[in-house]
Amino acid sequence: MAVNRGWSADDDPLERTDRLPMQAGTFVDPDVADDAVPMEAPPIPSTTALARELDTVRAEFAAVRAEVDAVRAELARAGAELEAERTRSRDLRHALSERVKWAEVARARIDHERREAGVRSAEIRTLREALVARDAALTLREAEIRALRLALERARSDGQAPKARASGAGAGESVDLNAEFVRLDGTSASTHVLMRRMRIGRAPGCEMHIDSSSVSRQHALLIMNSRDILIEDLQSTNGVLVNGRKISRQLLNDGDVVTLGEAQFRLDIKPGARAVAPAPVAVAPVAPEAVAPEAPGPPLS
Repeated sequence: MAVNRGWSADDDPLERTDRLPMQAGTFVDPDVADDAVPMEAPPIPSTTALARELDTVRAEFAAVRAEVDAVRAELARAGAELEAERTRSRDLRHALSERVKWAEVARARIDHERREAGVRSAEIRTLREALVARDAALTLREAEIRALRLALERARSDGQAPKARASGAGAGESVDLNAEFVRLDGTSASTHVLMRRMRIGRAPGCEMHIDSSSVSRQHALLIMNSRDILIEDLQSTNGVLVNGRKISRQLLNDGDVVTLGEAQFRLDIKPGARAVAPAPVAVAPVAPEAVAPEAPGPPLS
């Protein structure tokens, strides 16, 4: 029978640690001393190594802070440049707006001046047409006056006044001459009965209308009384020829060949026929709308 010897120091595990196998630098749990794997204790760094590591961390932190400060400075500089560009952009936009307003005002002024110029040009054209019409009427009046003076001088040289003038013959009264122009250059003969006062030309308003580009709009003026027939060139481009000779004003005789541009006519006079002459056209200034300025016909080669 076993004898209880009571508790002793040999039964205390803590007291038996001196009897456990120990290796240098190892710690063994007494409860698992038989099958536990020895564990290495972590090395305790020295104070010098910790100080060096702390200095390294501080240096790296200082470098990072310096980089952050540099980035902040760069951002501040970029922000200042951006604000300057925004200010410049606003100034340019304002200047552009002022230029656009000025351009609109200038365009409106140009349009107004253009409209005014158009009105002035229309007025100038109207005045020019009126002047041309008045010059044409004045030329006809002067030609008629010269023809009457020439007839009067001829009658006085013969010792008697013109019959038509002495008898007071007027529009629709009988005259002593019955004359006509016979067309020579056409394929078919055509005649034009002469009136006491007759404009010859390409214009539709002429009493003797000749549809030819070689004939001016108002080419010649023909005046006839009881004795004489006078033709006068109205400053035409290709002139008036009588029997092949260019004239400015001349009395015509029976059988004379009159050339107006490319058109040729022979004068046939039948005295004493007592034909009733057509009423003369009153000489008055032509309205600007009635006679439009036109370039003269092409010169003959």
